[in-house]
Amino acid sequence: MSNIVDVTFEINGVLRYTDEIQRWPTKNFALLYFTDCEGIRVQGTGMIDGQGMKWWRYAYSGRDYRPDMLSFKYTRDIVVAHLYLYSSPKYSINFVDCADVVVHDVTIFINSTVSRGRDRHASAVYALNTDGIDIAAYNVTVYNNHITNYDDGIVAKPCRSTWKYCQCAGAILAVNNTITYSTGLTIGSVPPNNDVNCVRNVTFRNNTMHRPLKAIYIKPNPGTNGVGIIEDIVYEDIRIDHALWWTVWIGPQQQNQPGDDKASTGCNFLFPYVPTCPTQPLVTMKGITLRNVHARETMPFFEGPGVILCDAANPCTDFVFANVTNTLYTGSLDDIYAQLPFTYIPGLVFPLPRADDDWAFAYVTTHVYGRVLPGTDPKPCFNDPSCFWTADAVEPLNTDDDAGRR
Repeated sequence: MSNIVDVTFEINGVLRYTDEIQRWPTKNFALLYFTDCEGIRVQGTGMIDGQGMKWWRYAYSGRDYRPDMLSFKYTRDIVVAHLYLYSSPKYSINFVDCADVVVHDVTIFINSTVSRGRDRHASAVYALNTDGIDIAAYNVTVYNNHITNYDDGIVAKPCRSTWKYCQCAGAILAVNNTITYSTGLTIGSVPPNNDVNCVRNVTFRNNTMHRPLKAIYIKPNPGTNGVGIIEDIVYEDIRIDHALWWTVWIGPQQQNQPGDDKASTGCNFLFPYVPTCPTQPLVTMKGITLRNVHARETMPFFEGPGVILCDAANPCTDFVFANVTNTLYTGSLDDIYAQLPFTYIPGLVFPLPRADDDWAFAYVTTHVYGRVLPGTDPKPCFNDPSCFWTADAVEPLNTDDDAGRR
């Protein structure tokens, strides 16, 4: 739909996608797709059922043209409220070059039963790219939503200097949301671009996360031309339990998987055991604040609370950690296995070594400058090159050797 003004769409029953994939166009589509509109309300007590399972399986074939559930482009004055969005093939809500947006009291649910299998030996399909709310927009408030998904939960994505409504994604507030699984409250990815990819002035406040793969996730992306900006980002009053991969990941996106014979495009999935992680000098990360962030019982699969990887030629500056705490889960995996968001856990899929006797629950940081304030435990290494991580300190891991499996 295009060029419509001041229209309300009320959904009070069930609006269901067909999962007959061959009947869908192969690009630029969504179940509800708005472009060049103004004053759009999508609301109601009903459900939109994306029937995502066939689409998730189809994506593994290499032909991936899955539709978003709700998509808005070149549109301003938008409200999405009170809906139940079930098993979207791809992104549940996607805003591109939009402004003046409110999303509230929406439930997004990617069906964990069909995606993860019912036991350790079941055949499961991981629902890749099922982002909850994607925001390449300006002046956005997202509040009181419940999201269960398998990719970014709420994510600010970059806008460009040449766009219509949004030249830099910002003035974004995400508050009082509850997120289960997901890869976090996210910025990016942000690759450099000749038209300047930019995310600035984003606040995540008073959000709760249950068993995220990653929780706080800021990701510059590879690229060789142009500029990217990530600055003035605040995570405040955040509660996290049982983070499964990393509680904090600020640095190159993990894209290079074990066995990948292509040129490295990002950080290896087994980092830091496989120390491949080229940092990005063309994307500036500045003014990142974590305040009153509390993670409890972080899972020990990768044996660290977080990663902050910046480039020597363009270091991260004005970082602040204030009252940031993280504790390690010490119980039995069997006690919580049924609650995990995938059939196999990283320590069983990937050949991770056991921790050395002198191992410490510590951040991996490099080229980060800022302040670590009282109440932060463990404390990340800022400002001191002598404690920055280097690849030379890591003994290479043989990913073909099963001897290191947990």
